[in-house]
Amino acid sequence: MVGMATKFTSTPVVLQAPYHVVFDVVMAALPTIPMAVEAADPATGVITATSKVSMSSWGERLTLQLGAVDASRTSLIVESKLSFGLVDWGKNKKNVDRVFAAVQARLGVAPPPA
Repeated sequence: MVGMATKFTSTPVVLQAPYHVVFDVVMAALPTIPMAVEAADPATGVITATSKVSMSSWGERLTLQLGAVDASRTSLIVESKLSFGLVDWGKNKKNVDRVFAAVQARLGVAPPPA
């Protein structure tokens, strides 16, 4: 239920690009959202990023998990959770959607229909 969750986790999305390409694209896309990358481990595929405090939020933490499906496809799961607070009012889902939109735009992929 929107407004009651403190985190939102996407279902896995399979992108039609090799793992190393998607990893680099995610690293380039996060600052444009804007999210600051705190840690990135290409060996495990885990990237963590945070947003600053704003008028609508005390900040959020993103955890992204990438995994090679095969030589030409990569799965991506994104989790967004509040740094502080009990109600997200849809902010976490919006963060996840923005990550996927930025990554897909950089890969030249049209976003799925809403």
